[in-house]
Amino acid sequence: MGEAVDPRAVAELLELAEQPHARLDRVMELVSACPPLAAGVVRIGNSDLCGMPGRISGVRRAVLILGPARVAALASTVLVADRGAGTALPRRLLVGTLAEEIAQSAEIESPARALAAGVLHDSPPEWGLPHALREVAAHLGEPLRAPDHIRARTCTVAAALRLLEQDPTGETGALQLGVLPADLPALRLAAERGAKELERLLLLDS
Repeated sequence: MGEAVDPRAVAELLELAEQPHARLDRVMELVSACPPLAAGVVRIGNSDLCGMPGRISGVRRAVLILGPARVAALASTVLVADRGAGTALPRRLLVGTLAEEIAQSAEIESPARALAAGVLHDSPPEWGLPHALREVAAHLGEPLRAPDHIRARTCTVAAALRLLEQDPTGETGALQLGVLPADLPALRLAAERGAKELERLLLLDS
């Protein structure tokens, strides 16, 4: 994609997604201002991944149907693909989708926010991550020390990373979040399928 997506736009989308009453007009404006970002968000939003095949025809509909948090998460995936993640892209997407599956199973955090945090957990400083995501990165080693308002997503990303590394503490972390060990294989499988489909959709224009 050639680094056409401005990380500052994605950072603002992520900040807006944290607000209880996000300005939808600003979300639409930010996405529409960048054609590659708009194309990626609409394409993924309109896929089976979001459960909306054939229902999303443009940015406005994507924002209204998916909401600011999901749009910001999809924008995050477009950003990492745009920035030439290369062989690191599948890994980033898998961390994100597994964090999303854990969050959904545990019902303790917005799955969309967990996806964004997982995808962006090791992003370079020059991308200008919002404060909440910088805190996620800072506390991955000791997620329980994270500030209360972002502890859940820090714990989901930490658990996802450790599960992918086959670290036994990943299962312990998932259990502490409320995920049963018996459910982990299904969550991993769902995350792998989601990450592969997400990668396919992101790379259609490359």
